Amino acid sequence: MKFVTFHNDEPRAGTLLIAIGFEREHKLILRLINRHRERFESFGPLIKRKVSRSEASNYGLSKSLIAPEKSSAGRLKKRSPDVFNDLKIKAVTYTDAKGERRKEYVLNRDAFLWFAMSFTGKRADRFRADFIKAFNAMEFWIKERIANSIEYRLMSETLQEVRKLQGKSTEKHHYSNEARLINWAMTGRFSAIDRTNLSADDLDLLLALQQRNSVLIGAGMSYRDRKESLRIFCELRKQEAA
Repeated sequence: MKFVTFHNDEPRAGTLLIAIGFEREHKLILRLINRHRERFESFGPLIKRKVSRSEASNYGLSKSLIAPEKSSAGRLKKRSPDVFNDLKIKAVTYTDAKGERRKEYVLNRDAFLWFAMSFTGKRADRFRADFIKAFNAMEFWIKERIANSIEYRLMSETLQEVRKLQGKSTEKHHYSNEARLINWAMTGRFSAIDRTNLSADDLDLLLALQQRNSVLIGAGMSYRDRKESLRIFCELRKQEAA
């Protein structure tokens, strides 16, 4: 189960999983957030996240964990999507396994830690530790993503400068050719890679390949020779990691 997700350039934890981990009804988690909304706002806005029906089903949510709040007449309470607008907190809705619309929030690290300290017990301690580890792993992953973005720009700039010295212009397809070359060295395919699904180790390898390619471009090595050099470099890195 994935505790922490990547949202708006930072790791966040959804209240559905928090409810499951601390063995509380989800509606009680929402009540606590409403009660302390000013405190949560100090950590940053709570953000909307849409959860698909299949994802909600994969959570294994029981009826008690996702029970909606009801009025005294037994009807579901209506919630305004703008209830937190004045506090810069966005309303959240998702579709559960039964196809019904519910509310959820995604919390950043600070908000989660403040919130999680209110729960005690061995299970709560273990679950809190798992979440903190997940936050740490996601933050490392984000740093790797940022480093890769910076290195890609440097690689592109190196390519442009070298081609300029050779009296050649650099078009969009020249940059995309380099990106596909890196993808081929990693996967054996020239097709695009969904980098949001790469592990931290894969991102680290991707970063190393881009750095290597920048050096080879700067040295004036041909595309064909760089292709073989990157293939060998990637194989050696994978052997070292095995």
